[in-house]
Amino acid sequence: KIWLASGVQRRFPLVLSSSLCCQFNHSPTFSEYVVTRNRGFWTDIDFTCFGALLFVLLLRLFMKSFNFILAALLLFLFIRTVLRLFAVKEESLLVLRGLGVQVKAKYYNGRETYETIDLDQIEEVVINEGITFYRVIFYMAFVVKERKTMVLAFPHLRPRLEILKPIFFGVRHALFGEAPPDTTAS
Repeated sequence: KIWLASGVQRRFPLVLSSSLCCQFNHSPTFSEYVVTRNRGFWTDIDFTCFGALLFVLLLRLFMKSFNFILAALLLFLFIRTVLRLFAVKEESLLVLRGLGVQVKAKYYNGRETYETIDLDQIEEVVINEGITFYRVIFYMAFVVKERKTMVLAFPHLRPRLEILKPIFFGVRHALFGEAPPDTTAS
């Protein structure tokens, strides 16, 4: 269970899928929810392209007609590497009781971004669903006073609904003192 008595601090690792992992850290003064991308910097597609690149390089030793394929593979790998440097590796939501929340994103290139929202600026915490052409995405957001758009808790990695629910109830408990729902009664 996620709900802990005061003074208890534990970590709850939970694998969401093959690509995301979530950890919950709780104490009497804060709650932290960290969503991390499990896969490394290089993916199977990258290794396949490296293999194809080596194959083309070997063929090029014997034939001179593979310059275009070699250039295309090198360009593809270069673009994927540059784009991956600007991809989000980890997102976290730090909830400080009585103060507010901090949303943080870590990138593969080492850059970190932070956004802090004071408790008196938060009007509501919601879970919404967004519909794309081929799937439904659930996301947790903060409705902030005097802003036209909501602040998303995990805008890049988008954990699934079964992970967002305990985070949502934990955030509402920490910020507004709401009791978690009773999950034992069915």
